[in-house]
Amino acid sequence: ALHEALRATGFVPRLAAGGAISVAPLLPGVAAGPRIAVDPSGPGISTRGRVGALVAQEAGAHLETAEGAPFPESIDEPAPSMIAARSAEVAAALRRAMTRG
Repeated sequence: ALHEALRATGFVPRLAAGGAISVAPLLPGVAAGPRIAVDPSGPGISTRGRVGALVAQEAGAHLETAEGAPFPESIDEPAPSMIAARSAEVAAALRRAMTRG
């Protein structure tokens, strides 16, 4: 259902994992990378994902949670979700599409 909702709003979903999702918006033609932890009650986004997020943020990507809150900077702070996007506007569009799926 999520892939269909993304396609319906103009996104072209591709599967990826970990740090690849974090740095996705740095690639030409890629708008964003959403990540939802398998176990939201656990530690959340992996260390690889968080390192990738730091790299992406330093390169100018916009990071936030799937709820729209700023992504935690501390690696020790739990984060069950992450959106890495080339802009806040793209992140908001992705969040809206994700709530449809």
